[in-house]
Parts: sequence; structure tokens; C-alpha cells
Amino acid sequence: MVVLLTMIMRFPAFISPKAIDDERIYSAVAIEMINGGLMYKDAVERKPPMLFWTYQAILEIGGDYNWHFLHIAGFVWILMTMWGIYMITEQLFGKDAGLVAALFYGVFVSWGIWGNLALNGEILMNLPIVWGIYFVLKNKSGTRVLELFFAGMLLCCAFLLKQPAAIMAVPLGIYLLSLGYRKKNQITLLTSLSHASIFTIGFATLLALVVYSLFLKGILAEAYYWTIGNHDIPHGIFDLVFWYRGIGMTAVFTGVCGVLVIGTAMSIKMWKTNKWQLWEDIHPEFWALVGLLIASLIGLSQPGRFYPHYYIQLVPVLCIFSAPIFSNIWSKKQSFDFWLLRYKPSQFWIAITITAFSTSYYVGLKNHWENSAAGQYLLENSKPTDKLFVWGQSTNLYLDAHRRAATRYVATFPLTGYIFGSPLSWDTSYDTSNRIVPGAWENLRNDFLDYLPDYIIDCDAVRNVPRYPVSKFPYLQSILENCYERETKTINGIIYKRKIGDCPQAKLPVL
Repeated sequence: MVVLLTMIMRFPAFISPKAIDDERIYSAVAIEMINGGLMYKDAVERKPPMLFWTYQAILEIGGDYNWHFLHIAGFVWILMTMWGIYMITEQLFGKDAGLVAALFYGVFVSWGIWGNLALNGEILMNLPIVWGIYFVLKNKSGTRVLELFFAGMLLCCAFLLKQPAAIMAVPLGIYLLSLGYRKKNQITLLTSLSHASIFTIGFATLLALVVYSLFLKGILAEAYYWTIGNHDIPHGIFDLVFWYRGIGMTAVFTGVCGVLVIGTAMSIKMWKTNKWQLWEDIHPEFWALVGLLIASLIGLSQPGRFYPHYYIQLVPVLCIFSAPIFSNIWSKKQSFDFWLLRYKPSQFWIAITITAFSTSYYVGLKNHWENSAAGQYLLENSKPTDKLFVWGQSTNLYLDAHRRAATRYVATFPLTGYIFGSPLSWDTSYDTSNRIVPGAWENLRNDFLDYLPDYIIDCDAVRNVPRYPVSKFPYLQSILENCYERETKTINGIIYKRKIGDCPQAKLPVL
């Protein structure tokens, strides 16, 4: 029943004929990798390598541009995460609570926003995080070497899927060193230290293997820069972006996911009052989960951008905390005076939430099912071997057109200094030229010398007020004026087609 309900809720994604939100740029990078390119070098994006390897594997199995297969793979990924959440919660609170926790994850993982249906980094990293938690918290019998080593590798895997996952390893390591853990399992400090060390070694081993693999491919420096070095924003922690997005989006999440938030608050209150004896004999695990909750909050807030999908990192721990509260209510073992936490109102609450989420997904995705006008034009009027350069952040045009990128910059933020997740992102009065990645324009020139795009799409030109007009970038303007002719204008951008013959301007130095 839990699986069927999750399937019904995600049905709009199954029938979506297009990549959803973050899937677009990840797929564009993976398609270049499938065709022999290297991430970070031949296709630039800022996520860790395992995310792109995962996408590459999915698209190689399902086929390029097979979005239905990608969305089915995402559903299976979520089911595997639900299974892990069930195993953790069942061990702590029993089977009924485990089923409720799995149900809650299926319901709230995308929390009503159609873009969150994408197989994004948060959904990807939650799977190894959840199973890593399970192997650390599971019943302690016999030797723990293999399971703790594997748990460490799983947490490293999560980090290599999305950077904020790394902090989730900290509370698990503290748990293995805690006095409560030692007393409960009747082990010495030395044994506790060995357990934490094995967990750490597992993390470090996988990280070392991946680093060595990137070194052999000759992209280690690029991988470090794009995954670690290129993530600053021009805001202090108490500046506009933190308060504007942080308070607003947290309020939205709290309201939309009130079932989880209130359930978690009541569960933590149960520990303090010892009511229902909910946390009897599992006090160390309680503090481990509190640590994981705090780590999740730090992980989602640290970048300072507060995108809706960042909050997905919170969902697994909230599900585990709130599940025993609602399982006891729905089995009529316990009750609360607060009317929303009574038997029928609480069931009605979750039913309304499921209905609202499902409707939101369908309406939101339906408005994005059609191909972009520019992508459709190129799909119909260009050759399959033609390559494109999209001036702007519209990575979806490569996928809509079923054409590959002619340069490493599948999104042009390194060339413009575009700021992700900021009110300044599209503020034309704010100059971002100082944020242009050093050497980016020289790299673009080298890419154009290797293969001059058959088509260039200027997406910025059709904005009411262009953010990055080509006229501000002399090298690109010169190439457009001398080597391309205007083909057509669409709502998504002006399409230029390369003239027949050589393009001397492509060989000019970048000013």
C-alpha cells in the first residue's frame, strides 16, 4: 500500500516527456560523458563526480533522452530509501512505526513542489545516508568491522553525490564515541575508538579511490575547483540572501510539512517527559538522531541559497522522529489533547496533504511538458550531428533539441559571473564581471577552435531587460556578427546559424 501510494503521487513524473529541473544540466553533462567527454573538463557543472557517474549509468541503460526511464529510476531510488528508513524506524520503534516512516518519506520527499520530483542531488544522497545510519544504529551483535566500514563508505558516497551530505557523518562518529553507546553495548573506550576509526577508514577509503580515479583521468584539479572552490556567494551569513530566502522558505516548508514538523517536536518532547516511554532504552540513538537533525539543518543552510530542494535533506530524520507519534495515534494506542493529533483529524490532515501534493505535481509539470520553441525548431531544422552553444542558463535547450553542446560550458555562469540562488541573479544593476572564472573565455575560444558551433542561441536577448547582453562580451559579439546569420527568433531566444566557410574571428585572442 505504501509503495502504491508513492507510485500514484509520483505518476505525473512518470508520464512527463521531459527532464525535470536539475535533471536537465545533469543529463547534459552525462550525455557528453557517454560520448567520450570528461566531466569538469568537457562539460562543466559544480556537483561531485558520483552524481554524474550515476546519471551516466542511468542514461546508458535507458538511452539518451529517455526521460521516462530516468523518472522510473528515480522512483526506484526513492523506494530503496524508503526501505532504509523503514529498517531504521522498525528497529527503534517497531514495524508499525517503520511503515509510517516509509509512508511519510514517500509523501514528503518532494513536499508538493513539481521541481522536487527531479532526481536531484538531495534525493540521490539520501539513499546512502539512510543506509549508513542504519548500519551504524543497528542492533549490536558480534563484530562490527564490516558494517561500520561499509557505513563509512556509504556516507562518503553521499558526499560524492552532493557536498552537504558530508556533515551527516559527524553525528554518527560522535555516537560511536559516546558514553551512552559504550554503556549500552558494554564495550570499552578502546573498542569505541576502534568502531569510530573503522567508520572513518571506510569514508576515507572510498574518497581515496575516487580521488585516484580522477587523478588518472587528469581532472582532479578541475574536480576540486568545481565541487569545492566555486561555491562562494557575495553575501555574508546575515546579509539579504540569508534572511530573505532562509526565513521565507523555512516558513513555507514548516507549513507544508507540518505533519513532520509537529510530529518531530512531539517526539522530542516525549524524550524530555518520558511519556509513553517512547525513548526507553534507546537514549544514545535519540541523541544520534538529534545530531543528524542538527547536521541536516546546517547542511541545507550552509550554502545560503535555501532552494526548495535543499530541504529534502531534512526529510529522512523528520520521518524517523515523527513516525512513532503517528503510528501510536493511528493504532489508537495513545492520544493527544491537541485536536490535529487525534485519530481522525490527523488522518484527514495527511489525506489532504497527499491530495494537494499530487494536484500540485500534475499542474506544475503539465505546464512544462511542451518542448521549448527554440529546442523544437532545432530538433526539426538541424542535423543530429550539429552542435549548439546556448548563451544563458537554459540547459534544457540542448535536451529539447536532442543536440550536444559544442563547448564545455553547457551553462554559461563561468563566462558571466552569474550568481546562483540570489536576488542579485537577474539584477541588471549588479555587476558580476569580477566573478567571471579566470581563464573561462580562453577556454571558450579553445573550444570554438576545436569545433565552432553550428548554431548559437542567444537566450538573453529575448528578456525584457537583458542581464548579459552579447554586446558586453566583444569576443562573442564579433563571432556572431561575422560568422553567423540570424535564422529565427523564438520566445526562448534568437537562433543564429553558422555561415559556410572559415571564421577568422574565432582565432582572435580574447580581450
